[in-house]
Amino acid sequence: MRTKVVYGKKGRGPLSTGFGADVCILEQGQVKKQPKAEERPIPSVLTEICGNIILENFAALKIDSPAPKKRHIRSQKLKRRVSFPRISPSPPQSLLKPQFSQRLASIDGDTTEYVKPLATFCSDIEDFQGWADERIKLLGMIKIGEGSYGEVYRATNKEGESAIFKLLPLRARKGVGSKIYTRIEDAANEVQLLQKMSEVPGFVEFRGACLLHGPMPKHFVSEWKAYLTTGRTVESRDPSRKNAYPPTQLWLAIEMSDAGEDLSQGHYTPPRHSGEPLGERYLSIQRTWDIFWQIVRALTLAEIHASFEHRDLHLGNICIKETRSQIDTEDCKFIPRNRPTPFKLDHTGVQASLIDYTLSRATVAEDRILFSNIGADKDLMNHPEPMYRDMAKVLSPEGWGPFSPKTNLVWISRLLKKMLEVTKEPSEEARREEEGKITVTATMLMILEEVRDMTSVERWEEWMVGSAESLVTMGVERGWFLIKDVLKT
Repeated sequence: MRTKVVYGKKGRGPLSTGFGADVCILEQGQVKKQPKAEERPIPSVLTEICGNIILENFAALKIDSPAPKKRHIRSQKLKRRVSFPRISPSPPQSLLKPQFSQRLASIDGDTTEYVKPLATFCSDIEDFQGWADERIKLLGMIKIGEGSYGEVYRATNKEGESAIFKLLPLRARKGVGSKIYTRIEDAANEVQLLQKMSEVPGFVEFRGACLLHGPMPKHFVSEWKAYLTTGRTVESRDPSRKNAYPPTQLWLAIEMSDAGEDLSQGHYTPPRHSGEPLGERYLSIQRTWDIFWQIVRALTLAEIHASFEHRDLHLGNICIKETRSQIDTEDCKFIPRNRPTPFKLDHTGVQASLIDYTLSRATVAEDRILFSNIGADKDLMNHPEPMYRDMAKVLSPEGWGPFSPKTNLVWISRLLKKMLEVTKEPSEEARREEEGKITVTATMLMILEEVRDMTSVERWEEWMVGSAESLVTMGVERGWFLIKDVLKT
């Protein structure tokens, strides 16, 4: 059984690679071109609004004219347009690159040619020990997870700013380590996908990558041993062993924004001062609402931006971060039962992000598609949980390559079911009714339960929606929320 950790995936076999040997890249001519937005089988107000725009500089989006009335939102030809100024965004702040001198490693020509697929992201190869020495002086580096790809660290500076970075051992060109670790091509694909999806709100921000050369430095060896004492599963090699890594080992360090802690670890408990017993694990209805619709919103924008399917969206691949300190309180204001007031997607100050695109499918460039052939993975298809088999049911007849956004609904359905299982029941006051009116909190729960039931995987052939995008469209049409809140970052 596969297990997941923060920012990484546990291997299904010994030392399986990051993207895996089963990753597929389709170039022009190998599959049909993806249909244009207007050719999608399920009409969507978001498709009408966004078309094929590139999601650049979301913070600067402009709404040119008012939205039409919600009751006509699907059939009416929309006059409103959303424009994204084509301004190159400023480079993201990196904790690992600035203010450090560069100590280049002594590399032969053959090795330089070997790592050429990564040249777009890494211009030089640095000495690992020198790279570590300079950063450890100014940054606290703590190991927080690992998978078959390698190690995951959180780096924090003196001002309290933090970043996440993966440390991947790369497959050697020949000799020791030439049949294990991550292939150069797979590492390049992972970086390219991270870079592509970092343009979309709700996805971690890619901040850069660098190639390193040499054995693992002492600080990282100590962190490996400290992580071992936590009792969590460790699959990576003990770096203190003499022949763990050769002196010529190549590494790829990938820096990302810190999206917080993953939901599988129980980090969704509201602030302790809310009066609940310490350690009780639950979600308030407002918090469930925020997290769920933020994830659906992220998938919606990703579907438009890159024909993206996550294909592995369990609780361990959703991170949340508190953006403000507040107590989750019920909203007991009465509103009409059958005409809900549109709700915002940020009641609790929580920010949800998607991580780990190892099994994802995305169009990263024109006629260039990255995806993993999940159907060929016996471990996944025989997984105790049925999600991977459920995805196979809703795929395009052409298999795992073409865009099949119903796979996002498979995970949306499972996600909401799991979240509602740990969502606290409304209080007696929040359950009150008055002359055809119910409370805001009760209305939110009613809508979430309706979405859970309508997206039940057991009845997938009866689904009224076929993607995250069309689910959001339905929400807009039914007055659950407004388009401006969907497009808001």
